[in-house]
Amino acid sequence: MKTIQVYLVTSILLLSFKSLKAQSIDPTSLPKYVVIGAENTKIFGGIGIHINKKKSDSKNAFYYLEYYLHKEEKVRTISDLLNAMDKIGFEYINAFESSGKSLGLSDNHSNAGVYGGGEKKRFNVVFKKYSQY
Repeated sequence: MKTIQVYLVTSILLLSFKSLKAQSIDPTSLPKYVVIGAENTKIFGGIGIHINKKKSDSKNAFYYLEYYLHKEEKVRTISDLLNAMDKIGFEYINAFESSGKSLGLSDNHSNAGVYGGGEKKRFNVVFKKYSQY
């Protein structure tokens, strides 16, 4: 009986921690402009999100933002991305097609019937922090 109580208390604590973590993203820790890459992933459905963070001063904040969008908000479409970023405190500014290669399949089109076609398109979506932040 005591082990059941321990498991129950542990589960409740973990669930409450998860809800606190979802609400704890701080827009002041992010820069004024954020560019998020979105790629249509036909294999898995929805979109794949990536944020270039390699040489950024806000590297840790970008890691958490990317985790937040994937795991907490479960962003699967561009509309989900726009709504999630609005909830955080960012407004949509612009979007443009990326010139880089897709992260998806190679240029080999032999899998076109199985995976939905040739090269995928990747878009960069630009967001600006609301002036109140």
